[in-house]
Amino acid sequence: MKKLNSLLAVGTVLALVVLLAAPSANAQASKTTLRANVPFAFVAGDKVFPAGPYSIEMDSAVKRVLLQSDVGSNASYFLPMFNYVARPSGGPGSLIFHKAGNAYFLHKLVGEGGTKEIEWQPTKTEREAARKSGIEVAAIPVTTSQVRR
Repeated sequence: MKKLNSLLAVGTVLALVVLLAAPSANAQASKTTLRANVPFAFVAGDKVFPAGPYSIEMDSAVKRVLLQSDVGSNASYFLPMFNYVARPSGGPGSLIFHKAGNAYFLHKLVGEGGTKEIEWQPTKTEREAARKSGIEVAAIPVTTSQVRR
């Protein structure tokens, strides 16, 4: 009986180690960092970002995107990945913005090579601005700076 309890304890510990190690390995494999130089101020979610260079980290394991300014403002923001699609379209990577009135709204992120797409639904502010002035589309190219595997 004592030997059986020891075997169960060892088995439980091994199972926990495997379970805890698997998600972290998967999370590292699913992170991609992109860079873009956005020439205008824009809105992402409920936050306004200044023009400038940005790092965009896509993490499909936890379904979020980290948008971070590469200059002194230290603006950063986590965006949820509600509409994430992993499909090869072969197109160039880009940030797609909707321009409504004088404001730009982050609408979609397409990973380099078109392998990943994330699209965000328009906010109430964007919908109201679009009703008044319509929508134009602006695309800013992105480059892959780092892929963790």
